[in-house]
Amino acid sequence: MIFKSRTTLSINNTFKRSWILIILNLFVAFLFVLLLNQKTTGDLIYLFFPVAIIIANGVELIEKKIIKDSILYILFIGCFLARFVL
Repeated sequence: MIFKSRTTLSINNTFKRSWILIILNLFVAFLFVLLLNQKTTGDLIYLFFPVAIIIANGVELIEKKIIKDSILYILFIGCFLARFVL
């Protein structure tokens, strides 16, 4: 998030406004989850959307295709194992 924000905020285009909106959405969702008295797993869905976009943009910065594919496979296997193991 920090590396992408530095380059995004220096350029004046429409992605800059979208990036600021995503970061703002992440902070509002984080505060929302923190302020809830009864936390459930359904409340974490508010955090998944901005986090997914931020991670996708972070993976986009990686130049080697083999590393990008490895990260994708690790995340896929981790989601699969988390579903059936936990």
